Amino acid sequence: MKISENERDLYEILITSLHESSMMIKNTMIFITSNSEVLSNQTGVTFASCNHKEADTRVIQFVLDSIHRGLKKILVRTGDSDVLIILMGHCQRFVQLQSDLKLYCELHTSSSSKTSDI
Repeated sequence: MKISENERDLYEILITSLHESSMMIKNTMIFITSNSEVLSNQTGVTFASCNHKEADTRVIQFVLDSIHRGLKKILVRTGDSDVLIILMGHCQRFVQLQSDLKLYCELHTSSSSKTSDI
C-alpha cells in the first residue's frame, strides 16, 4: 500500500498528540510505536532497539521488555487479530519469565472491541 505524504503527516500529528496526552497519565506505563521509534509516557524510559518491520512481531519484544521491567499486568491494544494469535503462541515463554503475569489483548475492529485474557 502506498502512503501519501499527507497520510504520513497526519500520522505524525496523531502520534505526537497521543504521546503528549499520555504524558498526563502517571500511574500506567504507556508505549506508542512511531515507525522505528518507541515513545513512552514515563520520563527516562527507553526500549531496546527493535529491527522488526511488522508491528505484530514487534509487540513480542515490547511485552518481553515490560516483563523484564517487572510489570505483571500488561494490556496490548491492536486492530490486528494476528497479534492475538502471536501473543498466544508466546504465552508459555512469558509465563516462564513472570509466573503471575496478567496479559490481556484488546482487539479493535471497525465495528467492535473485545478484550481477551491470554
